[in-house]
Amino acid sequence: MTEDITLAGDGLDTEVEREISWRAGSVGLAALDPGDAELVHSWRSDPVTAHQMGIWPRSLTAVCERIERDIEDDDRDDFLILPPGGTPVGFGIATHL
Repeated sequence: MTEDITLAGDGLDTEVEREISWRAGSVGLAALDPGDAELVHSWRSDPVTAHQMGIWPRSLTAVCERIERDIEDDDRDDFLILPPGGTPVGFGIATHL
């Protein structure tokens, strides 16, 4: 039964050492950076994921440019969600008002 389960990012190089910004129990958050564009692009390009999230898939270049703009935005912080083992399984955004 569990043989059919895959994680976001399967097949992508996930051996990147990341600085954990925040950890609670077994889940950690690491700041999103432009090097994560390919991973985020793969998630956003999946038709089921795009439909569930209500997003329109973008080119890899557009995703990279968006990540770079968002890093400069002092009103938001973007994070990868990391379970034990460090393979990213999703991302989240924190906005500051």
